[in-house]
Amino acid sequence: MRIHAGMWSRSFVTTGAIMFLAACGTSSTQTGATVLNLEATNWATIPTVPATLAPTATTSTVAGVPGSRTDTITEYTLVAGDNPTKVAAFYDITLDQLNAANVGTSGYSIFFVGLKIKIPVGAKIPDAGEAPGVTVPPVETCIAGEYTLLPGDFPGIVADKFDVTVKALDAVNEDTNGYGGFIVGTTINIPCAEEASN
Repeated sequence: MRIHAGMWSRSFVTTGAIMFLAACGTSSTQTGATVLNLEATNWATIPTVPATLAPTATTSTVAGVPGSRTDTITEYTLVAGDNPTKVAAFYDITLDQLNAANVGTSGYSIFFVGLKIKIPVGAKIPDAGEAPGVTVPPVETCIAGEYTLLPGDFPGIVADKFDVTVKALDAVNEDTNGYGGFIVGTTINIPCAEEASN
């Protein structure tokens, strides 16, 4: 049998095409985008909460007659100083009741300031203005005078000069530029004597 040159080239091209097309089919090694099966995790992302110098007083949002019991699930926003035990005691419920009401609350296990939690049915309605978190009464600062810092001055030295505490001196100069570094030439406030004794 004799193969003609034209036939040989057609046979070669046909074989090459078959091999090429076979390579384009499915293969055990694929390339392209990878799809991952995302599942639930056991961690939470905590939203950024702006820093505060002191916790602010909050009020409860539970409506009704103070001292009576709720008949619906209510919401409470956590403030500085809150913890599950304190909140449960404040609303006169058990810790188990509070935990059960917040099983689906994202971030509940971390209990961060600003988190909105659920207060279960049957909780005691607090008096108006009460809240379980730490509340700080407004502080009136009394400034007796001013003093310009000299070379060699430090908070303890200046406090001794004016018979006040460093704590009181720090409190009245919380917003004074240059006080934190005790920069020479900075004019600072001097607290009143009754404030210094606190």
